[in-house]
Amino acid sequence: MKNPRSTAGAIAWARQEAAGGGANWYRACLAFVARTYGWSYSGVQYAIDH
Repeated sequence: MKNPRSTAGAIAWARQEAAGGGANWYRACLAFVARTYGWSYSGVQYAIDH
């Protein structure tokens, strides 16, 4: 299955999120990467499940 965002689009989205300085991504690296590429969630609650 193809990612909803291209690599360039994912980088732009991640930079925008990081520039906002929000704490919403603390200890949520897997969710951040999934959202970066355009997915609504990572598919599991904990990274260790992958």
